[in-house]
Amino acid sequence: MSVPPLGELNGSILAEAQRVTDGAYRFTPGPSASPTDNPRDAEHDGTGEDLVAAGRVFARGAADGATYCCGFVLAVTFRAWRRWSAEQGEAMLWNLLDPPALDALVVDWFCPTVGHGGVVDALVARGWGLEVSAETAVAGDLIQFWRSHEPPSGHQAVLIGLARNEEGDTVVTYHSSQRATGGPGETSEVLGPDWEMRIVRVGG
Repeated sequence: MSVPPLGELNGSILAEAQRVTDGAYRFTPGPSASPTDNPRDAEHDGTGEDLVAAGRVFARGAADGATYCCGFVLAVTFRAWRRWSAEQGEAMLWNLLDPPALDALVVDWFCPTVGHGGVVDALVARGWGLEVSAETAVAGDLIQFWRSHEPPSGHQAVLIGLARNEEGDTVVTYHSSQRATGGPGETSEVLGPDWEMRIVRVGG
């Protein structure tokens, strides 16, 4: 029961993301307790299916398989890690977590507050990932960005690549689930001047 070597899951995470072609986007946030609160969907966690560890469902899939960004990234990372553990002939580390620890992992992953580091903070705090710079990022790293805080506009995705366009702007290409792609899919965006983007590589 171990953490995969740093970067070893990148290819599997990206392949898993690209394999998912169903699960239309749906995200309906619950009520906010404060202006900085970032509520989750009360119906489902956007994973497309129930995720099970330590004998219990720790992330809820919608009955129709609907997805949204944080849940999509959680699901593809979980499945890639689970496959790696099986290949090593060992139990998956996530199965060692007790219910409060699993719940805390999901809370961190889903950005409980506006501007939160999401998947970056969730993995780094547990020794399951390393935060990397845009200059050293590679395909299969996981990204959390905030286009703005007011109104809140954040997104989480599997990185495909970063490049410069003719105007010198940074363009990020990624795979995730959002309204713009109608569910799981690949797209590119130009990073705005006020964007906050953080990147994490899974492994230890």
